[in-house]
Amino acid sequence: IYESALGKSEILPSGKLVVAGQTELLAGSADETDVCLTKIQELTGVSQAAAIDMTSRRPARLLGFEPARLRRGSLAELCLFHRPSDHGRLRMIATVGRG
Repeated sequence: IYESALGKSEILPSGKLVVAGQTELLAGSADETDVCLTKIQELTGVSQAAAIDMTSRRPARLLGFEPARLRRGSLAELCLFHRPSDHGRLRMIATVGRG
């Protein structure tokens, strides 16, 4: 069981992330960001920039988090990805949190 400011959640053996103590009410995504970005692009055909917005900026805004900006004094959450030339799954190379 994992606890955050949003409450308790758990990952079922099937990989589904649910509100702790039951099996049906989803509690978000258990997939990593690179998996989400790849799936969104494959399923919708949106650009990589739009997929990044859908998996990071929009959820952060909905949860009331400060937008990450590259400005002095602002939080900077950065991810460096590599996309193979065959357009396969993105691979996360590095992350910087609160940088």
